[in-house]
Amino acid sequence: WVNRGIGTMKFLRHLEEGITYGTVRLTMIQQGTMKTLFNHLVSPEVTVRSTKNSKNKRSFVWAPYDEIQGCMKMYSVRLGNDHDAVEWMKAFEKAKLSTRRAQLGID
Repeated sequence: WVNRGIGTMKFLRHLEEGITYGTVRLTMIQQGTMKTLFNHLVSPEVTVRSTKNSKNKRSFVWAPYDEIQGCMKMYSVRLGNDHDAVEWMKAFEKAKLSTRRAQLGID
């Protein structure tokens, strides 16, 4: 793994009309430098799982498609406490559902 640092992670929903309307992106901005660590679409096909060697359930990995490089990239996150981990997983699943609904034109 390459340590990318500590930062703020956000789920951002596209609200402007167009082809991406209703889809959700996951972004992370590095603390201090304000550099974008990742910014990708939360695709319904992406699965998030707990890391195998984690003693707690606060670490997750997932591999979204990187539109710029045209390949899959693997990311990992470790959250501060169990409550945040549960809330993050709920938000990720909600984002996947929102993106799927937008792709189907339901939203």
